[in-house]
Amino acid sequence: MNCNKFETKIFYEIKKHSLRKRPCNKRSEIILLSDDQLLVMSLLPYHNEVHTIDIKELDYLSNSNIISKNKIELYNEIDIIEKNKEKKCKYCFENFNLISELKKHIISKCFYEDLCKRKTIDENSKK
Repeated sequence: MNCNKFETKIFYEIKKHSLRKRPCNKRSEIILLSDDQLLVMSLLPYHNEVHTIDIKELDYLSNSNIISKNKIELYNEIDIIEKNKEKKCKYCFENFNLISELKKHIISKCFYEDLCKRKTIDENSKK
């Protein structure tokens, strides 16, 4: 998360906190990260004090805010995965053994790719 004051392991609480009307100020150590990098890092868990994704894996998001602008849609996707216990990506149809693997895949890859495709289609249709 952006702030120093908030910690949780529960997705609903992360979602609620990040959708507040007045967002937190960025912590000084993360000020160079993009909004998308911050969001992805916030949504992916830690295991034994080690993050499940390395920031280098998110270099492609270094100048991006497209996920952040569509975070409600992403949150809805995650809610659907959890409620339905999905293990198949609706974007690329890849199967996963664990729900957590699917969520990581969608949060860090397919959701972003789908948004980029939609943006390209929208831009081409306006021409």
